Amino acid sequence: MTTTFQAFAFLSGSRQGQLYGEATIYLPWQGAGVYWWSVFMGPILITTIAVLFTTLTLHKFADLGSATSLMSIQAVLLTALAYGQLGIKSSPAVASIPLAMTALLLASRKVNG
Repeated sequence: MTTTFQAFAFLSGSRQGQLYGEATIYLPWQGAGVYWWSVFMGPILITTIAVLFTTLTLHKFADLGSATSLMSIQAVLLTALAYGQLGIKSSPAVASIPLAMTALLLASRKVNG
């Protein structure tokens, strides 16, 4: 639900391309360090792993519509919207990575317990 509100605000706003008054950078630049590469790749990798893990493991338990699966899908949508709006910034990871990690932990608990 929160992703829907964020998408609506982004699409209806007049500043989609520039949020903070500066050019939005969508790809790592030459000489970008490990930090910026991790900011770029971290949310993408962790949210993708969360979706794959929750859908593949919870599929065995016939629980694909669970809050855990929906949470991992929400993390991917949040990552995509934040990237589209902010580009490479550290702030999108603040929301999407904890959400994906929570989904991973809940799914692993269901599998193990």
